Amino acid sequence: MFLKLLQTTLSAIQPKTATPDYEAFQKSRHTHSQGKSVQRHKLSQAKQKKEVAEQPINEKIKLAFYDFLLGQCDDNDQQDPLTDFIVDKISELLKQPELFIKEMPTMPKSVSILITEIDDPDFNVQRLITVIEKEPAVATALIRLANSSMYKRSDKPITDLRKAFVQLGAAGVKEGVLNTFIKQMAPTNNLYFKMFGQKIWLHAEQTAQYSRQLAELTLEDEEINNAAYFTGLLHHLGKMIIFQLMIDAFKVIDPSTPPNSATLKRLMQEKGDNLTIAIAQHWQLPNEIVSALPNTNRLYISSDSLVSCVHQASIISEVLCVLQKDVSLLKDGLFYAKEHLLCDEAEQILASQLESERLV
Repeated sequence: MFLKLLQTTLSAIQPKTATPDYEAFQKSRHTHSQGKSVQRHKLSQAKQKKEVAEQPINEKIKLAFYDFLLGQCDDNDQQDPLTDFIVDKISELLKQPELFIKEMPTMPKSVSILITEIDDPDFNVQRLITVIEKEPAVATALIRLANSSMYKRSDKPITDLRKAFVQLGAAGVKEGVLNTFIKQMAPTNNLYFKMFGQKIWLHAEQTAQYSRQLAELTLEDEEINNAAYFTGLLHHLGKMIIFQLMIDAFKVIDPSTPPNSATLKRLMQEKGDNLTIAIAQHWQLPNEIVSALPNTNRLYISSDSLVSCVHQASIISEVLCVLQKDVSLLKDGLFYAKEHLLCDEAEQILASQLESERLV
């Protein structure tokens, strides 16, 4: 997605302090294959376990969540000149988000229509059908969704777009169109990172689903309910883009080498939310949606708003992701959820999911 931009950036700028040491970097990724390095690896794991045990619960859950998304690091203190160099250059790019926003996929007209009418329960369905008929990728995705186990009502397959609309209903159509567009940002074209890219997308989808559920349970406003899914889906867009930037950067520098996940985690935590907001503003999304996107400086008190629904949905998804990776953190995960969830409905959604996934 960003190869052209990164080829220019990374070839034109040289490291200011040191040239990446590819040989040392490769060795550092394979030290576990030698006896002495195995011992160092075990000591590192023991050190990490001790540090995690001593961490406040909030930090412990956040660390476990990013381990779920990007894999666990053998040693967070390990020097990785190549990744550090690339992260430095990406950080510079992130100061000018307009540079890579231009490189992102063009927004289909169907998505533009939905965004302008996302909070209107009586949006013009016929107008949307006319537009989607001219967008084969979106039309195909909607027909596929109408034939999925979630919506399929008979053995006869749906092959017509208009029948798909009837099968999906207004809400299903909106979600299908938005999913098709946003999923283009999810990194899936790199074999090494495929499983990690899928996990970021899973987190985004879960946040969207729980946002909608919470809005339906706690807000008596159909317009806000319609916006909840879309806002939840966008909530982690910055993480997806940073992930893709890293993948593309390594294609330019050294395709055979994966980045150090500890460095990538820090970059996502520090830059992801601001990037999400910058993209939303560039798309000129309604202010209600932009204001509901992640903000580390916001204090959440009220539970009866779009902002709180999306925030709590993200917390529910984080806890579920952590426990899927390590069910021994159940006690800490439940404490973390109790500290951050604002209403009984959110706790009920979490409890229901924990039971359905047999995590309790």
